[in-house]
Amino acid sequence: MLRSNTGAGAQPDTRIAQHSIRRLPLEVLLELFVVFQQLDPRPSHLLRISHVCRQWRQLIHGFSRFWSGLDLCVSNPEIDLQAAYWLERAGQQLLCISIRHDGSNEPDGIISKSTLLRLVHILRPSVPRWVSFLAQFLPSYAELFFEECRGPASRLRLFSIELVGPVYDHDILMPKSILLGSDPDTTPNASNEVWVHAIRCIPIFAPLGSRVTDLQLHIGGPIGFVSADDLLAMISSCPNITRLHLIGPRGQTLSEPLREESVVLPHLVELEIKCIREVDFLLRHTTFPTLRSLVLMGFEWCSEIVDILDHVFRTCESLAAVELRHGFDEGFSPGAISSNPIVATSLVKFHMDVDPIALPLLRLLVIPNVRDLDIRNAPFEIVHWLCSHSNFLHAASFSAISHLPPPHQITSFPTLASLYISDTPQLLDHVQTPRLENLTVCGVSNRSSHLKSSLRSLIERSGPALLTLQLTHLVVADRDLVWCLQRLPLITRLDITACSVTDTLLRSLSTPISTEQGTEWLLPRLKSIVLAGNSHMTPSGVIVFLKSRNSPHHLETNSTRPPRVASDVTFAASAHVEEGAMAEIRVSSLPPLSLRRLQL
Repeated sequence: MLRSNTGAGAQPDTRIAQHSIRRLPLEVLLELFVVFQQLDPRPSHLLRISHVCRQWRQLIHGFSRFWSGLDLCVSNPEIDLQAAYWLERAGQQLLCISIRHDGSNEPDGIISKSTLLRLVHILRPSVPRWVSFLAQFLPSYAELFFEECRGPASRLRLFSIELVGPVYDHDILMPKSILLGSDPDTTPNASNEVWVHAIRCIPIFAPLGSRVTDLQLHIGGPIGFVSADDLLAMISSCPNITRLHLIGPRGQTLSEPLREESVVLPHLVELEIKCIREVDFLLRHTTFPTLRSLVLMGFEWCSEIVDILDHVFRTCESLAAVELRHGFDEGFSPGAISSNPIVATSLVKFHMDVDPIALPLLRLLVIPNVRDLDIRNAPFEIVHWLCSHSNFLHAASFSAISHLPPPHQITSFPTLASLYISDTPQLLDHVQTPRLENLTVCGVSNRSSHLKSSLRSLIERSGPALLTLQLTHLVVADRDLVWCLQRLPLITRLDITACSVTDTLLRSLSTPISTEQGTEWLLPRLKSIVLAGNSHMTPSGVIVFLKSRNSPHHLETNSTRPPRVASDVTFAASAHVEEGAMAEIRVSSLPPLSLRRLQL
């Protein structure tokens, strides 16, 4: 038992603890250092530990695994000496190389080119042991580094490069040739796939490209000019990629390619291109027969895009997910397309912001197995066409649907479980959803959106067994909503946000009524409620409701009482809420409670 001595000349307890640590076997101490490195892999922190005592320094400096991660900064004038020092201690360990730029663009803030060359010559013999390489370079330094750094990178799994420094609107994004070798890793069960991430740089791989399976390029910005030919050269240097993501600053412009031959990507399954206007320049020069997922965002609609999508839908037999978002139209007229229907049997997810130029295409598209459908800014005829041929639709979202038909025209959704409607609440008058479980209806925040009798009509027509109901930015009468809730006894979650309902609804939820069968509550299975920004609801009404559901007598055994309710309550900034009322709401709520005021 350790005992503290409080007499004269006593040594602190820390001295005793230090002696205890020194008695630890070296193997145990080493394991502690390994755990520390796993929790905080930054090499500089482990080096600080090595300064504690000579024994710790010898242990850390003699364990090669601790030196396998080279963290180099280009502002260090002795970066080449640091790399040599670390490589010597790393022995034959596999290496993770990181070359960081500290943000300085001044000549005094970065190493000289002669130092960079010495660094390359020190690192080059270790290329076969690189597992990851992450670098930030000024453009001229990247050129010099990769001209000199080459070798068989058989163990490489991650390659990331970012060009740093000021960028101007007139700048041209230049390609960089990466001359690392492609010798495969012969280690048993080794993966030879390489993941590539590039920012403001177009890497064109020579031998290594055959092993690249994931390629992600952030063009960055603003960049005044990007060559489509350079992007296609980058893609063609990686013929075995399975995932390709290209992301540009919004409205990035491409030059029209000069090449005529197509880039064939026989293994590509996921293609995502964002914020590149002339996406058709790339798509019309690539072929991807095994594509499963296509995402296009922030592109310019034109007749060429429609033709490309027509071809993709007809030829990509494994295509399962398509998302077309935030496209814009410069006034192009729809072109002529084939009149033959497009039957995309493999498509199970289809999300699209509809542009008028794409309407002829959509009128031909048949997606019988779609399960997740999201359509925005389309006339009702497109919604009706797509859904009338869908046999397994599970979740649907419709926003800003125009040209609604007469009330008697109904579209049936026999398998639909979740429905989201935004900007067009009257769409409820035209759907039949007998298996609906989750319903969200949103109006428009800056104008009055009247629900009228649409929800009531849906319930009378379909009799859905709703479990959740969310209403947002809607003008709805208390009596109409109470009538609907009386016919939706299975609801467990209710969300009412920025609606016109009043305390009358809360009183209906708070007061049971007596019937021949006994006491009945409105929404007897309700477990969660959100009340946010409803300007006609008062704190006193909320308090009465929460007390009725969460008062202490709920602890008593009474099978007729509904469950306690978790609440998320938000009052409008204009509402007068006394602190005493806020405190009473907290007391009456079932934890965890979210209670706040909306800010103007």
